[in-house]
Amino acid sequence: VQRILWIVNQSYSFVEMCPVLPPLLTVLLCFLDEPQTFSVLHCMLEQARSRVKQGEDRWYLPYNQAQFDKYTTASMTVAKKHIAALLNHLERIGFDTRSWFYGRVLGDGLCRLLSLCQWPRVMSAMISEGCKVFMRFGLALLKVNADAIRKCSTAAEVESVLSSKAVDIDRLTKVAFGFQIRSSNPKAMQGGEVHNSLAGAVPLLCRPRLSEPSEALHSDAHWESLWQLLPTDLRILDPK
Repeated sequence: VQRILWIVNQSYSFVEMCPVLPPLLTVLLCFLDEPQTFSVLHCMLEQARSRVKQGEDRWYLPYNQAQFDKYTTASMTVAKKHIAALLNHLERIGFDTRSWFYGRVLGDGLCRLLSLCQWPRVMSAMISEGCKVFMRFGLALLKVNADAIRKCSTAAEVESVLSSKAVDIDRLTKVAFGFQIRSSNPKAMQGGEVHNSLAGAVPLLCRPRLSEPSEALHSDAHWESLWQLLPTDLRILDPK
């Protein structure tokens, strides 16, 4: 996975932020070898760029912060259309649905919410339809757990319900693809920045491991200063 991500960083300058790549590659490498996996990823990235240039479906594979933020906004717009009453309940008990969609659904590709046996089904659908699949399954996860969620009185209880991994994947899939979601909704895509706890927790640098202690760099502040001096295309390289 790391080798392929290095190639993406070197060869696809338009990819600024695509948090779903590591889980996607993890699934692909379970079934394909590295060259085949890279070929699939190459086709997906080029298709995503082509769709954006042609003004088509921007939900296929967001690859920068602006697209990702708009995708989160679009997901909330769709959620309000399909499960408005449930969203109102979640808001009353202090559960940040937007942060959940941003971090757990769209960012992680639901890998922390589904079991290892369930998750590949989601990812295989994603390869065909794009990241809109995550929106579908995120909505479905809320809907199939609606009764249990309505009994919750705190955000922590909701997190526990959604992370239980006890859902029937066949039922979840049926509900997910029962939602009528347009491929591209300009009105839904309007939206700005996402400010939430999960978004703010994304690390801004990658601190490498050193074979021996450094006398010059003692704290994260030193690393951050050094990080800003490195060219963007070198920040992902192995420090060795």
